[in-house]
This record gives sequence, C-alpha cells and structure tokens, in this order.
Amino acid sequence: MFLVNQPRIQQYLEDDRTSARLSMYSSAGDEQLVCQRWLRQSAPKRFIHDMLYGDLFEGGRSFKVLDVGGGLTGLSSHLATRHDYELIDLLAHDPKDAAETMMRAAGRRFVTAADWASVPPAGHDLVVANDLFPNVDQRLELFLEAYLPRAKSIRLSLTYYDSPRFYMTRRIDGEEVLCMLAWNGAHLQRVLSKYQTHIVSPDLGCFAAPPESVYENGRQVCLLELHGQG
Repeated sequence: MFLVNQPRIQQYLEDDRTSARLSMYSSAGDEQLVCQRWLRQSAPKRFIHDMLYGDLFEGGRSFKVLDVGGGLTGLSSHLATRHDYELIDLLAHDPKDAAETMMRAAGRRFVTAADWASVPPAGHDLVVANDLFPNVDQRLELFLEAYLPRAKSIRLSLTYYDSPRFYMTRRIDGEEVLCMLAWNGAHLQRVLSKYQTHIVSPDLGCFAAPPESVYENGRQVCLLELHGQG
C-alpha cells in the first residue's frame, strides 16, 4: 500500500513496460480508444497500470480475472486471450461497437457493458478496479463487501483530493441536479481502516503526509492490494 509519487514514476520510466506492451499488442484502431489515449499521454497512468496488471502479461499461468471499470485499450483483448478475463464497464468513453470488434478479434466474449453492482458477483483469482473508486464511484464499501468473500485478491487504485473538489451532476434516472463532493484522505482512511486486516502491507498513516501530487489537478492516488476470502 502506497501513494503514487514522482520518484516511483521516474524509476518506472527507466523501463516503461506499459508503453512497450501498448506498442506490442495494439492494433491501429485501438489508438482511437479514450483510455488508450490516456495511457499513451500519462506516465502516472502507465505506472499505475503496470502495478495493477503488469504480472498478468508475464509467465504462462492463466487466472480468472475480473476488471471493474478498467475501460477498453489494446491491452484488454490481449488479457482476454491469456486469461479467463472479464471486463465490466459502463463503456462511457467508447462505443459498444468498439467492444464488439475487440471481442471478435479475441475470439470470445469478455466485455459486459453494465454497472458492476447489477452483475451478480462470482469467484475470481483476481479482481482489479483501476481509477474507479471513490472518485467516479463512491460505493467502495459496497464493492469490498461484495467481492472480498469471493476473490482471492483485489487490487485497487483509489483517487482522492485533499483540497475540496466537487462536481455538479445530473441524475440519469431523474430530473435532479446533484453536487458530488470528492473524498479526501481522511475519508478514505476511515473506510479502509475497516478492512485493514485484509490489506497487504497496510500503511494508513500515509494519508497524513501525502507527497506532492503528480497530477496537474492535485489529486492523490493510493495503490493497494487486499487478500480476499475466495
């Protein structure tokens, strides 16, 4: 468990493995995918991707993997050919046709275009949620309660802001305009403390002294892995 900082990114860039994988496994059409463009443009995102998924590109063993909200990239179809890999994503950034094209290329259906909470949880070796909780989806506790009993391991990147940040949003199932306040480190620490016995190398004190943000908008990102009971 640690917060992303510039020294870690600089060390990673000495061997930018995510960039190499994108070049190795992507097709020309993949470069139009929003999440692919973000990976190409952002060294912190490539570092985080390597931390969460990197070992899945190595070795010959196959795992049952669930990717929640990970988006579509040229690496998605490759993971689907190496592992029993499933992606649950609302596909907010790319058309469903892109997912259909990717699944045809992989030779199997592995994308479910849905809210993760609408899909009954099943057992997995590994569950990954990259850049989803709690900045996009504030249901972190519900997610952990659903998947800790069913997964052997859960890997998360958790984004928060220590300076107040909020968004005016509109409900898609109603006519209300809502204001969503992003979590801060203290909020995230309180929630994670409930699951401290599951966290690999827990360091909840890291939220008290965060490093200088590696992002222009000042956000902080915490990477952690939890042992599940599956």
